[in-house]
Amino acid sequence: MAVSARRAHEDACGFARKRCALPFGDSDVGGGDDGDADSCPMVVYRHEREKHRASCPYRLVPCSIPGCNERVRQNRLAQHVAVCDKKLATCPNLCPWRGRAGELARHRASCLVEIVACGKEDTDFGVGGNRGNKQRDKCAYRGERRLKEAHDEQCPFRGVACRHCDALVCARRLLAHERTCDEKRVTCDACGDSVLERKLSAHRQTECHKSDGLKYGKCEFHRFGCAFAGSVSALRAHAREDAAKHLRSVALAVEASAVSYDAWYAEVNELRDEVARAVARAAARARRRRVALV
Repeated sequence: MAVSARRAHEDACGFARKRCALPFGDSDVGGGDDGDADSCPMVVYRHEREKHRASCPYRLVPCSIPGCNERVRQNRLAQHVAVCDKKLATCPNLCPWRGRAGELARHRASCLVEIVACGKEDTDFGVGGNRGNKQRDKCAYRGERRLKEAHDEQCPFRGVACRHCDALVCARRLLAHERTCDEKRVTCDACGDSVLERKLSAHRQTECHKSDGLKYGKCEFHRFGCAFAGSVSALRAHAREDAAKHLRSVALAVEASAVSYDAWYAEVNELRDEVARAVARAAARARRRRVALV
């Protein structure tokens, strides 16, 4: 047999040994990657290869789940079917939902009986406010999603605004925070003024003119421009001696306020007149258009 004829014969010889190589195609013996785990490693006679491929565990077969168009290796079909997105599924929370497995994750994200955690964190570090502990306490609540809204309204870890400083404070710490809040205001028993609690003592000693504890303070007319300051006896003498000056200061302040109000009223009246004129002009234009249309 001629060499050229021999080569042609060997290429078509049914007794030539060929690798199955499904599902990726043909491969000669020794060709390709013999260690390729994703293709069939079986080497058979060429005339037996089609018979082998008909039952080869590496052949591609359609998924048995209705609606799935995937083709997978026969030896991996069971694995695919177990996780196929088109497989019918039920909610593991035993709710009435039924659907495809690929839709299950989206359903569970809104399932009313899914167990969810609160997870709200404390506004302070450590148990009992122990700042040495760098781990924030968290709410340990776990329950059905449909009950979480009611829990959120009563959660001891929810943020509540302090009525003194408006800072958001963990609900379980709110009372303790408000008792010591730097912005907490109290009413002075002597004069009735509202002052910061942390400055109450200083107020009684330097500002409150009705307090028995006043030692040194400003004139009670300092808001009207009086710069006098001194001891209690000096303040009382000053109040008697400069009563006329104080009265004049108050009168000037009232007069200045009246001037400011007069200017404001003038601006308001001018604006009102301008609006009235604009409305009148608009009404006139509307009448002219109606006449033109007639």
